Amino acid sequence: MLLLGAALFFTLIYISRVFFPSYFNPLSFYSLVWGSVYFLYQLQLIEVPALRWQTLIILAIGHSMFIIGTIFPALAIKMKGVRSETTFQRPPVTLKAHYRLSTVKKMLLLLICLYTLRIVVGVLDIRYSPGGFLTLIVDPWSIRNVAGIEELTPSYFGRGVMLDLGGIGMSSLILAGYLLAVSPKKSLLYFLPLLISITDSTLNLQRSLGLQGIFYFVASYLYTMAASSTWNAVRLKIRARHVMLALFLGISFFAILIAGSEIVLKKSAGWDDRGYDAKINNLILNKMYWYIVGPNAAFDEHIKTSESDYKNGLRTFDVVAVELAKLGIVDKDALINAREEQETITVFYTTNQYTYLFSFFHDFGLIGIAILPFVFGAACSAAYFKMMKNFSLFILSLNCILAMTIFMSFTTFMLQTRQPILIVIAVWMIDLIMTRKSVSKRATVLKVTLAES
Repeated sequence: MLLLGAALFFTLIYISRVFFPSYFNPLSFYSLVWGSVYFLYQLQLIEVPALRWQTLIILAIGHSMFIIGTIFPALAIKMKGVRSETTFQRPPVTLKAHYRLSTVKKMLLLLICLYTLRIVVGVLDIRYSPGGFLTLIVDPWSIRNVAGIEELTPSYFGRGVMLDLGGIGMSSLILAGYLLAVSPKKSLLYFLPLLISITDSTLNLQRSLGLQGIFYFVASYLYTMAASSTWNAVRLKIRARHVMLALFLGISFFAILIAGSEIVLKKSAGWDDRGYDAKINNLILNKMYWYIVGPNAAFDEHIKTSESDYKNGLRTFDVVAVELAKLGIVDKDALINAREEQETITVFYTTNQYTYLFSFFHDFGLIGIAILPFVFGAACSAAYFKMMKNFSLFILSLNCILAMTIFMSFTTFMLQTRQPILIVIAVWMIDLIMTRKSVSKRATVLKVTLAES
């Protein structure tokens, strides 16, 4: 059954070109992610439980609604009697008039400074902890767990500022990817945010931070290249070798982080004692495999053991619920209980990820599975068409965030965290500042020209 699902998803990659102007689109990307997940699950490289038919139905409903949601905006365009390719007309003001590369570089440097500040604070935090730098060896879990400190406690403020700097700093990767695509001269400066992201991931012992940094950088680069026909006479070519290099670096870094977590955190302690059945006798590869397929097994276990006590959005809209809880509008205990229900679960091995559909099902049941993936898919598609029609850094950031949510959908729902909001706010402010400066300069030039005439 899963193998059939994988084949359908891979077929959708080809079909998506009918609805979208390029193969790099939300539908093809979603199909690639989930087709790969189900194909790997079917391989059974380590012993994983077969998904029950109830779980398969819920997954099928969720995936189908997302697919319908992505196709809906494309069909709406076609129903107006206009082919999607002809809607992407060159805007009256070109991108280069909107954004001076020198100004974008200055903004990038500002974001890099903020991102570096987070690293400095993180290093000092470890340095002045009771164990100092030896904490990395003696008690590494104390460093990792501090990132998950409860936001509703007074002690969170200082740590919250540090985490917010990380969220804002992530926007530097979007600007760096954009500059790498459009700059005639490439610079090592564009790769500096990537290095900071990897350093941040290492210091916090969280592999997801590094993976997100790499993805934002690559997605920004590819989206800028794909949308280049909206502001350039000739579409920039996406080099296959660049995509392959990005995949190689991403997979390599993922493997290094998995190995690091085993050496430092010993997250797989006890695996060998359980006598699990594995086709590949390599702990690192098995951990990478479980990281990808484990959330589906955990979601299956959750459906099997959960009760019909829905949380009415406390998980799906967690970032909003936290702020409302601080104001006393949402009950803090109810929010904490909703979070505790996504604690580590043991299937054959432990995991605390349940796929992005978990939040929808956990909060609203089958109604959430039927509606929210459709809304998510429609939002991804609408943002994509907006970017292809009238490119801007703000729209680029929205598409990168939605693409990141698709990329991480096999583990969690990224939009329920603070990071996307911080990135959108940071890029929106930068976009607003640069656009106003550009308009002001054009108005000044126009006045001078009229005065001279």
